[in-house]
Formats: sequence, C-alpha cells, structure tokens
Amino acid sequence: MKRLVWDESLKSALSKLIPPLSFSMHKGSSCRLAVVGGSVEYHGAAYFAGESGLKMGGDLCRIFCDSSAAIPIKCLSPELMVTPIFDVSNNKTFNDSSSSSSSPTSGSGADSVKNAFPQLHSIVVGPGLSRDPIALDAAKQIVTSAVQDGKPVVIDADGLYMLCQNDNLEIIRSSPHAILTPNAVEFKRLVAAARILPPLLQHTNPFDIFDDIVIGSTDVISGTHDVDIGVGVDIGVDIGVGESKSKTDKKKRIVTAKEYDPLLLEALCTHLGNITILLKGAQDLISAGNGVFQIAEKGSPRRCGGQGDLLAGTTAVAAHWSSSMLVPKPSSSLSSIATRTGLLNEIYPNSILPSTVWACVISSILVRRAAVMAFEEKKRATSSNDILQYIGEAFEDMFPFSDDVAK
Repeated sequence: MKRLVWDESLKSALSKLIPPLSFSMHKGSSCRLAVVGGSVEYHGAAYFAGESGLKMGGDLCRIFCDSSAAIPIKCLSPELMVTPIFDVSNNKTFNDSSSSSSSPTSGSGADSVKNAFPQLHSIVVGPGLSRDPIALDAAKQIVTSAVQDGKPVVIDADGLYMLCQNDNLEIIRSSPHAILTPNAVEFKRLVAAARILPPLLQHTNPFDIFDDIVIGSTDVISGTHDVDIGVGVDIGVDIGVGESKSKTDKKKRIVTAKEYDPLLLEALCTHLGNITILLKGAQDLISAGNGVFQIAEKGSPRRCGGQGDLLAGTTAVAAHWSSSMLVPKPSSSLSSIATRTGLLNEIYPNSILPSTVWACVISSILVRRAAVMAFEEKKRATSSNDILQYIGEAFEDMFPFSDDVAK
C-alpha cells in the first residue's frame, strides 16, 4: 500500500490532468455531467452530486430523477437541468415526450438518459435514487449502456445497492471507465455479492463474515484461518490473536481489520476485473487491483450526510478530465500524453494505472480539503452545503489559476 501525501511532485503530476482554461472554449467543453438519482426522500443527494461537479469546474449538469424530486432540485439550483424519468409512487416511467407508461419494466425512463449519451461526458448513478424496483431497473440499464459506450460512470449509494442484487456486478466487470465509491457498509455488501469470502471463515452466508470484521476499525479479528480470497491467489494471511499455533505448529500473526481493508479492497478489484474502487473512510483507499493508494489528506471530524454525494460528483468530472488527458484521441499529441503518463508513473513506478484511479485521487483530496475549510469556519455546525461552497476554493488551492494559461 502506498500512502499519497499532497506535495509538489503529486501536485505537478496531477495538474497535467486538469484542462487549462481558455477564452476559445465553449459551453460544455470542460464537462457535461449527468446525475441519475433523487427521490421523494433524498432529493438533496442528487443536488449535491450535480452542483459539486459544477463547483469543481464542470460546465453543465443534467439531473435525471423521480418526478417527486424534480421541483425541489430545481428550487435548489437554477443551473441544474432537471428531467423526471419515472414516478415510483404511481408505478410509471417517462419517455422523452413526457408521456407515461404503466409498465415499470418498459425501460423508457432509462431510454431518456441513454438518448442523451452523445451530449454527456460522464455520469453519476445512485445518489438519492431509492431502492424502488423501477428506479433500480432504470439504473441497471443506464450503467450497462454507459459501460458498453465506454463512458466514465461513477456508481454510488443506491447504484451500489443495485449492483449487489442478483448477478449485477457482472455489468461492470473489467470496465476501465467505471468507478465504485462505497462507504464501509456498502463495501461489505459488495464483498458479499462478489462471493469472495466463503473460504475465509467457512460461512455459508458471506455477509456473516462482517460480524467479526469491522471495516475501518482497529479491532483484532479472533480465530486462526488460512485466507483464500477466491481469485486464484492465496494471500497467505493467517488471522490470529497473539502467537497461537495451528495444527502444523506454525505461528500466526495478528491481523487487524484496519490492516485487512486494503487487502480485501485489492482482492475485490482484482476479482471484478481490475475495476476502480474508492473506499471511503477515515483515510480513503483507492485501488484498481494493482496496489492500493491510501490518501493521507486530513478530513473533517464532522460526519454530516451528503459528503459522499459531493465526492461522487467531483469524481465524475475528474474522471472525464483524466480520461481526456491520458487516453489518446485523434487530436491528441502523443508526446504530451507520454509526458503526463511519465509524471504519474514517477509517483507509482512500474505500474500503469488507469485514468480512473487518478480521478479518485484528485476528488478525494479535493473534498477532504473543502471539508477542512468548511469546518474551520463552522465547526460543529458544518453541513455538506457548507462544504459545497468551499469546493471551488479548495480546487484553486490545489491547482491555482494562472493568467498565462488563459488564452
């Protein structure tokens, strides 16, 4: 595991992924973002995800939500373009003409989003979505199409819940453009749904493992077990207390849940075909199955709701930027791409990491820095709305604007 500290070398490398401002740019050049989420109870989540992307530097944002959330979101921001795509209370989905269908499986709600794909750069799926079957079905179709289309897609909250149903994790398997942003509880569900833990403690229900493992804690896991994570590699970790001995008289070392997090995160990423996961916690962990980054940036002690939504929105914008800067396109200069890749490889030698990993690094540090700024002013009264107002200032602190680049 590599601990990433914000210093001049990291700043220099990551700044190469930030598109320079220019007077020749047009509306939508920096990022056209979409957020699929927002329901009768959680309209604020979609708002935070969309607005944070704009505060970071994205140009346009569309929100595709339940009809009950449309007006509240519009009232929160005049910048967000809001389109209702279903009405779960009346068991309806809407197409582009705003006509409705009584069939919850018609897919017309998802079609409204998919039809907008040519105008979109990146997508967030899940904040405030709800777990209604109509909403989850729409999310499944949208994520499937985004992956097939090669579009950066950040999956959070109820979008992650959707992935844990049936075999929906297969939708994002091996996708180089998908990013999962689970918290501790959501990470547990993902591990259980991926079925990589049954050999660990011989549990028939993999979710039961977490009665003993507290993700992000420093509690010692009791018992002695040989660990096989189910991805073709025996990690060789013996979990025990003190120096108890097995039947073969082999000493067992202590492994804490805090120590186990990066091990399990890397295993899950590998199992899913090197998917990128940002595991939120006291210190964010990021992996695509080839090592783990631990973000050393200090955050805020306030755990107000909505911070994960801010992270999802900023990650989606950063994913578009990093993909544009690192993935060759017909108009790209191969020498400039090589320069950016070389700088990043200096941070993590002998490893070619996907652009999604660097997007997560940028957004994790950004939101943490904004949270600290908000806390310094509001202390215990800090809310996610306060943190949102500091996204722009935190970004400027990380990547200062220079008049020389604005041409």
